[in-house]
Amino acid sequence: MRKTYFILGLTALLAVGLYIRYVVDARGSAPAQDLTPQLAVGAVSHSARVVRGTLTVWNHYTGRVDAEKVVLVSSSLGGPAVLVYLVPEGAKVMKGDVVVRFDSADSERALVKLRQDYVTAKSELNGLVNAELPIDLEDIKMKLAEQQHKVEQEDKFLKDSVDLQKQGLLSAEEITQEEGEAASEQEKLKQLKQKVALTEQYLDPAKVEQAKTKLAAAEEALKLGEQQLADSVVTAPVAGLVSYKPINLASEYRTVRLGDTVFKNQPFMMLPDTRHMIVDCYVPESDFDQVARGMSASVSPLARPEMNFHGTVQNVESIASSAPEQPSWQRYFHTVIQLQGDNLRLYPGMSVSVGVLSYSKEDAVLVPRVAVHWDDGRPYVLERGLLGVAQHPLIVGRYDNEYYEVLEGVGAGDTVLVQ
Repeated sequence: MRKTYFILGLTALLAVGLYIRYVVDARGSAPAQDLTPQLAVGAVSHSARVVRGTLTVWNHYTGRVDAEKVVLVSSSLGGPAVLVYLVPEGAKVMKGDVVVRFDSADSERALVKLRQDYVTAKSELNGLVNAELPIDLEDIKMKLAEQQHKVEQEDKFLKDSVDLQKQGLLSAEEITQEEGEAASEQEKLKQLKQKVALTEQYLDPAKVEQAKTKLAAAEEALKLGEQQLADSVVTAPVAGLVSYKPINLASEYRTVRLGDTVFKNQPFMMLPDTRHMIVDCYVPESDFDQVARGMSASVSPLARPEMNFHGTVQNVESIASSAPEQPSWQRYFHTVIQLQGDNLRLYPGMSVSVGVLSYSKEDAVLVPRVAVHWDDGRPYVLERGLLGVAQHPLIVGRYDNEYYEVLEGVGAGDTVLVQ
C-alpha cells in the first residue's frame, strides 16, 4: 500500500513539473525559482493585472513664448532724429496707431522753401511755353517776313537797273554794286529762315525740356520733403505689444527715452505680432530621437497652469548647442513649437511648460510600472505558480507614469506580483 501511495505521489509531482515547464517554455522565460522566502520578507503587497489600452507618452520641457514675426521700428529720416513722443513699453497697439514722433521743426522749415521752389519752377515752365517762346518765335518770323520783302524789293530794283544799263543810263560798276547788295539781302533771308527752323526744331524744345526737368526736380524734392515730414510720425505696421530694444546711446547701452537722438535705420523698438505666436524650447540630447517635426504639443504658462494651448512641433535643429541659463558643457537641440489659433492670452517672454506627444499606441499590452523589476538593466516580472513565485524576463518599449508597454514576456490578462 505504501509503495502504491509513493508511486501516485511521484506521478503527481512529475505531472506538475511537466506543466510548469510547459508554461515556462511557452513564455520563453527562465526556469521558475522558489522566491517565497524572499517575498515573505520583502514583500509582495498585492497583485496586478496586465491589460490592453492606449499608451501616450509626453516629453516635458520648459520654454519661452515669442512672436513668429517681429517688426523692428527705426527712423527713416535722412539725418539725426530727436524723439519727442514714445508709446509706453508693453502697450498693446493696433495697426496704424501712432507709436513714435520725431522733432519735425527742421522738416517743416525745409518744406516751406521746397514748396516755393516747386511753384516757381512750375510758373517758369508755364511762362516759357505759353508766352516767352511763342513771342520770341513770332518776332523772328516777323523779321523773316520783313527780310523777304526787302529781298523782293532788291530783286526788282536790280532788274530795273539792268534795263537802265541796256539803255546806257547806268554803268557796269553800278550794276555790280547793286548785285552785291541783293546777294547780301538774300543771305540775310537765308540765315533768318535757318534761325526759324533751328528755333522750332531744337532751341525751343531744349528750353522746354530744361524747364520741365527743373520742375520735375522741384517736385521730387517736394515729395521727399513731404515724406520726411510724414516719417517724423511712425505708426504701427502690425498689431502687437510694444517693447524697446537696447541700443548704444552715447556711452550707454539702454532703451531710448524722450529727447534721445537716433539715426536712420537704427532699430530701437520691436512690435511682436501677437496673432502668430511660437514657443522656443531646448530638447536635451537624450531626447533628440523622441521629438520630431509635426508632433502635437501642449503649452501651459507657468504662472497660469490651468490655461492650455495646442501647438505643433515646427522645427528641431539638427545641430546641438548650449541653451540659455544652462551649463555651457551641456548640449541641447533648439526646438520651435508653432501655436495654433489667435493666442491673445499669451505674451512674448512668458515662461511656459511644453509637453510634446512623442509616442501614442492603441491596443498596447501594458504592465504597471510598480510590477516591473530590474536585474542588471534587464526587466522582469514575478508570477506566482504552483511551486512558488516565478521570474519572467520582459522586453519593454515606451512608458508613461503608470505603465510600461510590453513587447514580449507577458500577455493581457496575466497576473503579476507588485512589491
